[in-house]
Amino acid sequence: MAQSKFHTTLWLSALCTLFLLQSASAAPKAHVVGKRNGHFGVSDSTGKVLIAYRYDYLERLDARFFLAGLKSTENPQGVFGVLNAAGKPVVPLEFAHIVYDRKHKSFKVTSQIGSTNTQTGYYDENGRVVLPVVYDTLEAISMSGDEPTNIAGSHDKYGYLNIVTGTVLIPLEYEALSIDSLMTDPEGHGIAFARKGGKWGVLSTHGELLVPFEFDALGDFDHTEGATAERAGKLEQLKFTNGRYTGSEEVKPVYSSNFVPRPVGSINLAPFDGLYVAQDYPNMNVAWHAWKEGTLRWFAMPSFQINGDQAYVSFGLFSKASLPFLPNALEVTRHADGFTLLIDVDDSQSKRATATEFLHFTQQGDSWVCAECQRWNLPVHWRWQEARKPQEFGGIGVVIQKHKPAEVGVKVLEVLNGGPAQLAGLKVGDAITQIDGNAVIHLTVDEARHRLRGLAGTTVRLQVIRDGEPLAGEIVVPRKVIKI
Repeated sequence: MAQSKFHTTLWLSALCTLFLLQSASAAPKAHVVGKRNGHFGVSDSTGKVLIAYRYDYLERLDARFFLAGLKSTENPQGVFGVLNAAGKPVVPLEFAHIVYDRKHKSFKVTSQIGSTNTQTGYYDENGRVVLPVVYDTLEAISMSGDEPTNIAGSHDKYGYLNIVTGTVLIPLEYEALSIDSLMTDPEGHGIAFARKGGKWGVLSTHGELLVPFEFDALGDFDHTEGATAERAGKLEQLKFTNGRYTGSEEVKPVYSSNFVPRPVGSINLAPFDGLYVAQDYPNMNVAWHAWKEGTLRWFAMPSFQINGDQAYVSFGLFSKASLPFLPNALEVTRHADGFTLLIDVDDSQSKRATATEFLHFTQQGDSWVCAECQRWNLPVHWRWQEARKPQEFGGIGVVIQKHKPAEVGVKVLEVLNGGPAQLAGLKVGDAITQIDGNAVIHLTVDEARHRLRGLAGTTVRLQVIRDGEPLAGEIVVPRKVIKI
């Protein structure tokens, strides 16, 4: 019996080996991108042409798809499309930029409109138009891009779309739309902050009105605490349960027990205690505008955080609840004795609306002192808070380096995973030689970094050298909010 089993095992092993050899011989030949007579095409390992050698650019996206490009007199930068392994068009060759979204099995395509504007849409892997190419912006709500949803913008109106089905979840009729991955589930379902008629409200991500459009400001959303909001100078707490709005309640100002109602701000602040603002200023916005306009009547102690090259300044009233930092970022430079802020202030003495002023700060005890601030009717004593707000800026998500001033380009050292640069095709080791048509050879690395950054939602055009060879055409990369 044992001998019978042994021979049976040998017979099965031989049969399996024969099957594998036959399968290997029947397997399709490898697709190899090559170049003939100055044009790219694809052949298999036997030399059989699978995709004609007629393209000025050809890149394998995976085993099924190739990114192809053609140049012409009308389009010297080239137009791009997607071919399948048999050379049949999946996405027509008419776009300035294409990104293959493997996660959602789709292609994000961008058309160049004029010299500066672009429009974006989506095709699926079968060549079906999922979203027409009519949107000025299409932004994923998280850097990882896990959600099958994008915030869409067109003609300064914003909405919310499903990029897999093409469904319009929130119509494009809002002046601003804020959806964070912390406010949604992995499918992009949750709540959205929107502005309409100059006022803020809250929608579900399916467009249902949850909170009316009657607030002057909305704070960050927290799943346990809800969100803070300001209306007519009063602070309110908006309550949410499982993403559903359940009402609001007014938050009474809670002043520190050490508050002194005279034009003096306390310097020795207790941990987590409120900041001290004279009672003449009923809310944070009023105090902030008074400070910016140079009309602050009584001294208050501002609070600031330093994140990289920016300082975020706030006037606080409340020790138990307050709006997050207002969009009041100032440029900051550190030095051995302290730091310097660059700010525009009211200059009535020189009859100018604003004047650029460098305010120098040195530490004294628990506060930072700015001697020249008194000249501008600004607080002399400032408080430095621990920086809890992440550094945020509009950029493409790369770390760059330039060893020598005369180098042709800046080298890409790191690419943010899931960031706009990676999605646009930039790789570690690439050399960026032009930014929006300007040669990088004449720029310092800081100047190049400044040109790569900009307002989120805008785009930057790059020319790139990879492995010693310039890539065909420009890479158009949308800027997004980068958080570090």
